[in-house]
Amino acid sequence: MKPEEHNKTLGVLHLVYGGLQALFVIVASFFAIPAFYVIWNEPGRTAPPLAFALMVFGGLLALSLFFFAPALVAGYGLLKRKGWARAAGIVAAILMALNAPFGTALAIYTLWFLLGSGARLYEDESARFARYALGDAPPTPTSEWFDKEREREYAPPVQPPDWR
Repeated sequence: MKPEEHNKTLGVLHLVYGGLQALFVIVASFFAIPAFYVIWNEPGRTAPPLAFALMVFGGLLALSLFFFAPALVAGYGLLKRKGWARAAGIVAAILMALNAPFGTALAIYTLWFLLGSGARLYEDESARFARYALGDAPPTPTSEWFDKEREREYAPPVQPPDWR
């Protein structure tokens, strides 16, 4: 597969992973709310304060949002080829690695691509030319590069001073 195809696959997988995680949180919330209702309305049972339970429930929601939101953001950035998508993908991969087995597998694939061949997709033009100066294969000039070259006017070289 070409790097562009890997990039598109990763973007879709990140969106699917984040969407499934969000769906899981929503479904779990629908089961947790009736469970809280039963605990607080059971006669003869002492339940913890409602504020404490709401704080725990809110904390769990925030924690789950912390884990699936980066995957959604990275998926969007990878599909749109945004400049920040590589960094977002690496952050999302590190957080997804904690969710075995699917999150770990997607994290390994993401890190393999974004730290390997995918790094060239997200570097700017100056980094490509700097790599060429260090001995790597020559970069492919873009149409913008040719336009800039045509716009330059000829300037004769500067004569060195006469030191005699």
